[in-house]
Amino acid sequence: MKKLLIIQQDEAYFLFETLQVIEKFQSHLKEFEVTVLIDEKAMKTVYDKSAPVLKILTTDEQKVKNVSYDVTVNLSLNDKSAHLHSEIVSTKKLGAYFNNELLQVDDLWSTYLLTLKGKAPFLTFHMQDIYRNILGFKYVIPPKKHYSPIRQIAFGAVATQLFSAEEQENLVHELSLSFPQCSLKDISEVDLIEDVSHTLYVGPASLESLKFCEAGGKGIFLSSVFQGFNL
Repeated sequence: MKKLLIIQQDEAYFLFETLQVIEKFQSHLKEFEVTVLIDEKAMKTVYDKSAPVLKILTTDEQKVKNVSYDVTVNLSLNDKSAHLHSEIVSTKKLGAYFNNELLQVDDLWSTYLLTLKGKAPFLTFHMQDIYRNILGFKYVIPPKKHYSPIRQIAFGAVATQLFSAEEQENLVHELSLSFPQCSLKDISEVDLIEDVSHTLYVGPASLESLKFCEAGGKGIFLSSVFQGFNL
C-alpha cells in the first residue's frame, strides 16, 4: 500500500477543514496509508478520540522523517512546515517546501493557499476546495434534483418593527401581480401532510417555516440583518 503524508500544522480551524476533506473523499484514499502530521495545540482541540479519521493523526515530526512516502502534501501556511517538508523523503511533493533556502511551490492550488498568508482579500475559494484540489481529488457533481415549479406562495407575517403593515400588504400585492399563476395563502393555512414541494414560503424564519421546509417546501426568509453565506 502506498504511503501518504499530509502536513497540517496550522490552527484548529484548518485542521478540521482538512479532516472534513479526508472524510468526504475517503474513496480516493483506498490505495493509501494516510498519516496527518499536526500541531500539538491543535491536537488538544480534537475531542472525539474514537473517530476513525483521528487514528491517522500524529504530532511526532521525527517519526515522519524516518519514513519514506510516496506522496507528501503540505497544507500548512507557516514556514516551519515548509522547512519540515523539505526534510521528509517522498517521491512526490505537493504544497510548499524549501529547496536551497528558496521556497518552492510546484502546484497551482498551493499558490492559491499561500495567498491567505499574504491576507489577500480577493480569494473566493472555500478552504476545503483548495485542499481537495491540492490533493487532486475531483469533486463528483451530485445528480440534479427534479425541478418542482412553484404553484403556490405562502406568506408569513413579519414584525412591524421590521416591515410596517402597509409594506407587508404592498409585498403581498406585488407577489400577486408578479406571479398571477400562483395562489397566495397564509403559512398557517398550508397543510404539511400534502405535497409542499410546489409551494414557496416568503417571510421570517420561524418554527412554523422550519417545519414547512422540512416537509419539502422552499423558502425566502426575511431578516433585518444580513448574516452572510458559506457556500
